[in-house]
Amino acid sequence: MELAKKNKIKKIVLIIVVSILCLAILGGIVFGICVAYLRRDSITVKFDENETYQTFRYFGATSAWNYRLVGENETDEIKTQLLQKIYGEDGLQISLFRYNIGGGSVEVSDCHYDEACKTESFFDASKYVNKDSFKDVNNYDFTKDAAYMDMFKRSLEIGNIKKVVLFCNSPHYLLTKNNKTHADNEKENNLEEENFEAFSNYVLICSTYIDSVIKSLGYNDIEVYISPVNEPQWKWGGAEATQEGCHYDYDHLAKFYDVFYRVLNEYNTRNNTNFVMDIYESGNYKLGLASSKNKKYLSEFEDHEFFKNIKEISMHSYAADVSKSIRRSFIKYFNKFDKEFIMSEYCVMQGGVDKSVDMGIYSAKVLMEDLNIMNTPEWSWWLSIAFGGWEDGLIYFDRQTKEIYKPYRYYMYGQFMRYIDYGDVRVKADINDPYDLGGVNTVAFKKADGTIVLVVLNDNNKEKEIKLSSGSFKSAKIIETYENTYWHERETQDTSAFTVKPKSVTTILLTK
Repeated sequence: MELAKKNKIKKIVLIIVVSILCLAILGGIVFGICVAYLRRDSITVKFDENETYQTFRYFGATSAWNYRLVGENETDEIKTQLLQKIYGEDGLQISLFRYNIGGGSVEVSDCHYDEACKTESFFDASKYVNKDSFKDVNNYDFTKDAAYMDMFKRSLEIGNIKKVVLFCNSPHYLLTKNNKTHADNEKENNLEEENFEAFSNYVLICSTYIDSVIKSLGYNDIEVYISPVNEPQWKWGGAEATQEGCHYDYDHLAKFYDVFYRVLNEYNTRNNTNFVMDIYESGNYKLGLASSKNKKYLSEFEDHEFFKNIKEISMHSYAADVSKSIRRSFIKYFNKFDKEFIMSEYCVMQGGVDKSVDMGIYSAKVLMEDLNIMNTPEWSWWLSIAFGGWEDGLIYFDRQTKEIYKPYRYYMYGQFMRYIDYGDVRVKADINDPYDLGGVNTVAFKKADGTIVLVVLNDNNKEKEIKLSSGSFKSAKIIETYENTYWHERETQDTSAFTVKPKSVTTILLTK
């Protein structure tokens, strides 16, 4: 009897094991078929210009902090070359300028930051008596930070900038607990509540001056947003601090935003200004990253008046990758707030400067997924001009040799930035590859005149033929970047199919 029972159990186990193996084999076959299908040489894009998503506004980049050193030390010719590559018609044509209102770390005697990370401030520290000193515009010297301002003016005069975001990494050092632009200890709130209003006034007076510079050059329609807090959840303190930064606990930050929102509205009414409050520049959007604490911050904000009146939330994506699932998870949570998601800073968090085409492809894929999944109407890279050593620049400038280097990322971003404009509407252009197994990604925008901007990213080592499931077009202009080839242009009357090169980003302008 016992033996029969054991044999029965063995049979059941055998059936289970065989069933699992069969399912695994079947799953493997199905997976293999899917991969083979997605990696086929000819791919049809499910295209529908009537299925629409976000309306695009701006591409941007940050001027911190290297503009000060370039402005101080380089010739007019070099400044022009650098800025034209970022903002000019022959460059990336970036339309959003992120301007750093510094905390004055260049004046702090024991500040150990790299020289490129130090900032000047318009506030005249010699006139400081107490926190109320920051309310008086006569205590400011707007001839300070002249080199940075010179670079800003030159950027504006190129004529493509339509929005300026004024952001702070730290309050002015005279308003912090320790009179430094980082805290003595990690994750310490370095701005006390009694100085919330003084810091608000500091930011607004600096912003008014910067806005007056914009208008003095004749650019009266440029939008000006003010972002007084940057990456509040990070450590920003201790002996290892390498730049200006200020930590805010989530409840502490909500209290500050309450004050800033009130002071901003009173200031706009009193001075007939139109500054817009920008929050909250989270260091990373990932929900699964414990240190981000996004749910705690956003939940804390939810019941406050400032949050109810904010139309968009700015966040960063440092250390983000190309994962679609992480983005879907975040945006599913984020959509409950009924706000637009703004990607206000991104760079690849690694040392060195990767000169390979693969880094260009990787960077472009991050942008493409943010447009497609995060539905962002604005997207900004971190440093527009970098000096090297990190994967953080759109262009790199060697201060010794005076050489300018443009990585593949520059050209591959140009495939988006030079052709997707303010008012273009994203339309459906889907390959139905949710796990990115085929290595081909697409995004499409429709212009007011009906022109379609289709961007195709091919991360394969062989050519792909791209077809559209629908649409009738009479001609196409094709711009492509791939190994040793940058923004190469060609035209065709045959719009039935398009060949894209291996390891490439291709922009196809389809005309009806």
